[in-house]
Amino acid sequence: MKKEEAIKHRQAVIKQIQEKEQERIRQRQELFKEIEIKLAELNEQLLRSKKEALEEQRDADRKVEEYMRRKAEREAAVEEELRLQRLAREREIVQLRTMQERAQGLEAEQDEMKAQRAQDEVEREWRRKELEASRRKAKEEDDLKKARAEQMLDRRRTIAREKREFERIVKAQREWQEEDERQDRMKKEEADWDADASCDVHSIE
Repeated sequence: MKKEEAIKHRQAVIKQIQEKEQERIRQRQELFKEIEIKLAELNEQLLRSKKEALEEQRDADRKVEEYMRRKAEREAAVEEELRLQRLAREREIVQLRTMQERAQGLEAEQDEMKAQRAQDEVEREWRRKELEASRRKAKEEDDLKKARAEQMLDRRRTIAREKREFERIVKAQREWQEEDERQDRMKKEEADWDADASCDVHSIE
């Protein structure tokens, strides 16, 4: 009877250990499943972020192309305006020279002085407009460079932050798995020791 009781007791212990082991395995499987779901969500988020970043880059490129097109149109218009102004200035100079050639005596000197002042004024106005056009062009190019640099910096910060979050989750998963495996080994060793101890006790009885 004692031997049968010992066998029953050992079987009950083994069954209890097996039930605990099955429950632990189930819990671990649920934990791994949750981790896999979180990793899948994070991967999807990373892919979505990369896709959005790519779309933003494409949109930025389109805007830059549109900006450059409009800029080229404005520059062409300014160039045409300057060309017309040059023609007008040349006509004015021809007219002034004609007036100078026709002038005689004091009247000729006065006309020449007026013509020179008019020519100087035309040239000053021309130089002023050329300087304004050059400054405006330089400012537009500088603003475009600054905008693109800021956009690239923001996109790099976003990708770096998502990468750090992904690495943190992967590291946590690995640590959980290692801890789980360590506890598995400890529980298995305790179960083996309890079973051996139980057998020794009943053998002595």
